[in-house]
Amino acid sequence: GNYCDCNYNLDDDCGVCNGDGSSCAGSVILSISTVDGSTGTAEILMQNDIAIAGFQFVITDSGDLDLIDVSGGSSATYGFTLSSSEGGTIVAFTLTGTNIPVGLDVLLVATFDGNEDQTVDLCLSDPVFSDTNANGVNVNLGGCVEMNFSNSIFNLFIPKR
Repeated sequence: GNYCDCNYNLDDDCGVCNGDGSSCAGSVILSISTVDGSTGTAEILMQNDIAIAGFQFVITDSGDLDLIDVSGGSSATYGFTLSSSEGGTIVAFTLTGTNIPVGLDVLLVATFDGNEDQTVDLCLSDPVFSDTNANGVNVNLGGCVEMNFSNSIFNLFIPKR
């Protein structure tokens, strides 16, 4: 073989002498894109330069919102099983071996329920994304965004407390 130094080391898959292959592990940029307070929805946008086989993250809010549904986006397109808690934790995985290919797309749409007129900050935290070999992927998170719930359709149906 072609050694990259005098210690008989070889380049790894990323071209790093005596490397472990982790420097080209890929990355994800996760951000909150379109927010609609009247429907209580927020689109989560993912830009990835490596295929994604599973993920988990948390959407936190500065108010008293409950996460009531996650659906759609590339998660649904590629057959991922989505699960969420009222507290904002979202987990997605595939049992069929599919993955979300490289690209920029809406990952999912999160739907929130609020019991009062309020403006809240939605933020992303605690991301864990994995590639098709179950290796961790570096994740950069976008900033917090504001959601105005004062015109929410939920306020028409849910009695004030």
